[in-house]
Amino acid sequence: QITAVAEDKEGYVSKEALVTFQIDNTPPPKVKETTFTAKSDQFSLSWKKPGEDVYGYYIECFEEEKEENKYSSYIDSEIFIWTCLKAETTYIVHLYTEDKWGNRSEATELSVTTEKDTQAPVIVSISPQNVYSIKKEPMAFYQQTLYTFATISLHLH
Repeated sequence: QITAVAEDKEGYVSKEALVTFQIDNTPPPKVKETTFTAKSDQFSLSWKKPGEDVYGYYIECFEEEKEENKYSSYIDSEIFIWTCLKAETTYIVHLYTEDKWGNRSEATELSVTTEKDTQAPVIVSISPQNVYSIKKEPMAFYQQTLYTFATISLHLH
Protein backbone atom coordinates (compact mmCIF):
# COMPACT_ATOMS: atom_id res chain seq x y z
CA GLN A 1 0.00 0.00 0.00
CA ILE A 2 1.07 3.53 -0.74
CA THR A 3 -0.30 6.60 0.98
CA ALA A 4 0.01 9.97 -0.76
CA VAL A 5 -0.47 13.44 0.72
CA ALA A 6 -0.21 16.72 -1.20
CA GLU A 7 0.56 20.15 0.22
CA ASP A 8 0.31 23.44 -1.67
CA LYS A 9 2.48 26.55 -1.13
CA GLU A 10 -0.07 28.08 1.27
CA GLY A 11 0.30 25.03 3.54
CA TYR A 12 -3.06 23.41 2.83
CA VAL A 13 -2.76 19.62 3.08
CA SER A 14 -4.93 17.17 1.16
CA LYS A 15 -6.62 14.14 2.60
CA GLU A 16 -4.64 10.95 2.39
CA ALA A 17 -4.99 8.97 -0.82
CA LEU A 18 -4.46 5.27 -0.43
CA VAL A 19 -3.39 3.06 -3.32
CA THR A 20 -3.21 -0.70 -2.91
CA PHE A 21 -1.09 -2.86 -5.19
CA GLN A 22 -1.33 -6.57 -5.60
CA ILE A 23 2.04 -8.20 -6.22
CA ASP A 24 1.90 -11.39 -8.24
CA ASN A 25 5.14 -13.29 -8.57
CA THR A 26 3.61 -16.74 -8.82
CA PRO A 27 4.48 -18.45 -12.11
CA PRO A 28 1.68 -19.98 -14.17
CA PRO A 29 1.44 -23.78 -14.48
CA LYS A 30 3.77 -25.43 -16.94
CA VAL A 31 2.64 -27.28 -20.07
CA LYS A 32 2.02 -30.98 -19.41
CA GLU A 33 0.05 -32.28 -22.40
CA THR A 34 2.06 -32.09 -25.65
CA THR A 35 1.81 -33.71 -29.07
CA PHE A 36 4.40 -33.55 -31.83
CA THR A 37 4.96 -34.84 -35.34
CA ALA A 38 8.31 -34.87 -37.08
CA LYS A 39 9.29 -35.07 -40.73
CA SER A 40 12.77 -35.09 -42.20
CA ASP A 41 13.04 -31.30 -42.38
CA GLN A 42 10.56 -30.00 -39.77
CA PHE A 43 8.52 -30.74 -36.69
CA SER A 44 5.29 -29.41 -35.29
CA LEU A 45 4.48 -29.22 -31.62
CA SER A 46 1.08 -28.56 -30.06
CA TRP A 47 -0.15 -28.53 -26.49
CA LYS A 48 -3.14 -27.90 -24.30
CA LYS A 49 -3.29 -24.54 -22.48
CA PRO A 50 -2.53 -25.46 -18.85
CA GLY A 51 -4.63 -22.74 -17.21
CA GLU A 52 -6.46 -19.44 -17.59
CA ASP A 53 -3.52 -17.58 -16.04
CA VAL A 54 -1.39 -18.33 -19.13
CA TYR A 55 -0.96 -15.25 -21.34
CA GLY A 56 1.63 -16.57 -23.82
CA TYR A 57 4.59 -18.86 -24.33
CA TYR A 58 8.35 -18.59 -24.63
CA ILE A 59 10.03 -21.35 -26.61
CA GLU A 60 13.69 -22.28 -27.06
CA CYS A 61 14.87 -24.86 -29.60
CA PHE A 62 18.35 -26.09 -30.39
CA GLU A 63 20.15 -29.03 -31.88
CA GLU A 64 21.13 -31.51 -29.17
CA GLU A 65 24.56 -30.65 -27.72
CA LYS A 66 24.69 -27.41 -29.76
CA GLU A 67 22.92 -24.99 -27.48
CA GLU A 68 24.90 -22.05 -28.91
CA ASN A 69 22.72 -22.16 -32.07
CA LYS A 70 19.53 -21.60 -30.11
CA TYR A 71 16.30 -20.36 -31.66
CA SER A 72 13.94 -18.58 -29.27
CA SER A 73 10.65 -16.77 -29.64
CA TYR A 74 7.54 -15.55 -27.85
CA ILE A 75 4.31 -17.02 -29.21
CA ASP A 76 0.68 -16.66 -28.22
CA SER A 77 -0.83 -19.84 -29.67
CA GLU A 78 -0.71 -23.48 -28.64
CA ILE A 79 1.12 -24.65 -31.77
CA PHE A 80 4.69 -24.24 -33.00
CA ILE A 81 6.25 -25.40 -36.30
CA TRP A 82 10.00 -25.34 -36.86
CA THR A 83 11.14 -25.82 -40.47
CA CYS A 84 14.39 -26.15 -42.47
CA LEU A 85 15.87 -28.71 -40.09
CA LYS A 86 18.40 -31.47 -40.67
CA ALA A 87 17.19 -35.03 -41.18
CA GLU A 88 17.88 -37.64 -38.49
CA THR A 89 18.80 -34.97 -35.95
CA THR A 90 17.66 -34.61 -32.35
CA TYR A 91 16.42 -31.22 -31.23
CA ILE A 92 15.74 -30.08 -27.67
CA VAL A 93 12.73 -27.86 -26.97
CA HIS A 94 12.17 -25.84 -23.81
CA LEU A 95 8.59 -24.57 -23.57
CA TYR A 96 7.65 -22.03 -20.89
CA THR A 97 4.29 -20.46 -20.03
CA GLU A 98 4.04 -16.79 -19.08
CA ASP A 99 1.31 -14.82 -17.37
CA LYS A 100 0.38 -11.19 -18.04
CA TRP A 101 2.75 -10.02 -15.30
CA GLY A 102 5.78 -11.66 -16.94
CA ASN A 103 6.07 -14.57 -14.51
CA ARG A 104 7.51 -17.60 -16.28
CA SER A 105 6.91 -21.27 -15.45
CA GLU A 106 9.50 -23.98 -15.22
CA ALA A 107 10.44 -25.41 -18.62
CA THR A 108 8.67 -28.32 -20.18
CA GLU A 109 11.57 -30.08 -21.91
CA LEU A 110 11.03 -32.21 -24.99
CA SER A 111 13.33 -34.11 -27.30
CA VAL A 112 12.29 -34.38 -30.96
CA THR A 113 14.16 -36.34 -33.63
CA THR A 114 13.55 -35.64 -37.29
CA GLU A 115 13.00 -38.55 -39.64
CA LYS A 116 15.34 -39.89 -42.28
CA ASP A 117 15.16 -38.02 -45.59
CA THR A 118 13.59 -40.44 -48.08
CA GLN A 119 12.58 -38.02 -50.84
CA ALA A 120 14.54 -36.66 -53.78
CA PRO A 121 15.05 -32.89 -53.89
CA VAL A 122 12.67 -30.88 -56.06
CA ILE A 123 14.10 -28.16 -58.32
CA VAL A 124 11.60 -25.33 -58.30
CA SER A 125 13.45 -22.94 -60.62
CA ILE A 126 16.61 -22.49 -62.67
CA SER A 127 18.16 -19.12 -63.41
CA PRO A 128 18.74 -17.79 -66.06
CA GLN A 129 15.91 -19.20 -68.15
CA ASN A 130 15.81 -19.37 -71.95
CA VAL A 131 18.90 -17.20 -72.43
CA TYR A 132 20.91 -16.99 -75.63
CA SER A 133 24.34 -15.60 -74.99
CA ILE A 134 27.83 -15.65 -76.45
CA LYS A 135 29.41 -15.32 -73.03
CA LYS A 136 29.39 -17.59 -70.01
CA GLU A 137 26.26 -17.23 -67.88
CA PRO A 138 26.26 -18.23 -64.19
CA MET A 139 23.49 -20.63 -63.35
CA ALA A 140 21.55 -20.95 -60.12
CA PHE A 141 19.29 -23.78 -59.01
CA TYR A 142 16.62 -23.33 -56.37
CA GLN A 143 14.94 -26.09 -54.43
CA GLN A 144 12.16 -26.45 -51.88
CA THR A 145 14.44 -26.74 -48.85
CA LEU A 146 17.35 -24.56 -47.72
CA TYR A 147 19.95 -27.30 -47.92
CA THR A 148 22.36 -27.54 -50.82
CA PHE A 149 22.24 -30.24 -53.44
CA ALA A 150 24.77 -33.05 -53.08
CA THR A 151 25.34 -33.09 -56.86
CA ILE A 152 23.84 -31.41 -59.91
CA SER A 153 23.80 -33.07 -63.33
CA LEU A 154 23.29 -31.04 -66.49
CA HIS A 155 22.21 -32.74 -69.70
CA LEU A 156 22.33 -30.65 -72.87
CA HIS A 157 19.81 -31.46 -75.59
